[in-house]
Amino acid sequence: MDGEQCISYIEQHGIDAWNFWRREHSDEQIDLKNIDLSGRTLENVHFYHADLSGANLNACDLTDANLSAAVLHGADMRNASLVRADLSNADLSGVDLSDADARGANLSEANLSGAKLSRTDLTDANLLDARVQAEQLRLARSSRNSI
Repeated sequence: MDGEQCISYIEQHGIDAWNFWRREHSDEQIDLKNIDLSGRTLENVHFYHADLSGANLNACDLTDANLSAAVLHGADMRNASLVRADLSNADLSGVDLSDADARGANLSEANLSGAKLSRTDLTDANLLDARVQAEQLRLARSSRNSI
């Protein structure tokens, strides 16, 4: 399913219906490359295994979203809300997460190579086995990380 079809489905039927469809069609390739979802509210959306390379997710609300194993290479996620989002095994290489709120997010085994983490709130985030450099983490905000 391409990006426009996916977003049209969510707009027409809602996120719960999308998530049900996604569970029933878990093998379906979801191509959201370069899509503009900036400023949208997509709480609890299931975009696992989706290709969101180069997507504009600036200020997008992805609270409690399932983005496990998603490809987000080069995406713009500045100011995004990723509170309690599942980004385990996701490819976040080259992603701009500046000023994002990732409190309690699961980033275990995620690839954060080259990701910008300036002022990203990683409080209570799970970074177990994540591919991330210490200098990247120094730019992030956090009171407690699980590394």
